Amino acid sequence: MEEKFSSKLKLESSLFYNAEYGIRFEVGNPDPSVSDEAYRAQVHHRAKTLFTDVHHADDDILMVVNHDSHRATKRTKLKAFDHAFYNSKVIRTLACVNLHKYDDDDDEWESYRYVLGCKRSELNYRKVLFAPNDIYFVNLSKNTIFHFYDSRGLDVAASSKEALRELYVKRNDWILRYDRKRIDSMFMEED
Repeated sequence: MEEKFSSKLKLESSLFYNAEYGIRFEVGNPDPSVSDEAYRAQVHHRAKTLFTDVHHADDDILMVVNHDSHRATKRTKLKAFDHAFYNSKVIRTLACVNLHKYDDDDDEWESYRYVLGCKRSELNYRKVLFAPNDIYFVNLSKNTIFHFYDSRGLDVAASSKEALRELYVKRNDWILRYDRKRIDSMFMEED
């Protein structure tokens, strides 16, 4: 991954702020008068639409799931992999790495990273996108990273701004207002 992206880019929260090139999208309507049902419908629509804009059926994807675990509690099953693939044999390629402990003084917490390679067409993204886990989709074909962080928004990072330009133009009205200046200026800069 470091070959394609800046070495400072890490698959962790605030992907947009750590990426050299990225777009932050607003998926949930911030208006408090919007009903819960309408809010959820918009979140689902925008997340699925952006996912298919970024990932085409024949793209090679790495599904990366970060999972924190407390040693004293019973290990929980990762919901991210429940019905995640149309072919259950895909799960056989799953790899797991123990990343680190949160605190040198507290060895009760561990952090794990699960990685699985597949084609987008093998992934039941409609189920996976809304799993209650920290999931990143690294598109090896297009050099992009997609992270749906919660119902408020999602980040798409890339190895170049050209990899994001079509998405920037097509979904410009969904860009998070708070970060719009930074995103617009990235696309106005000359290389």
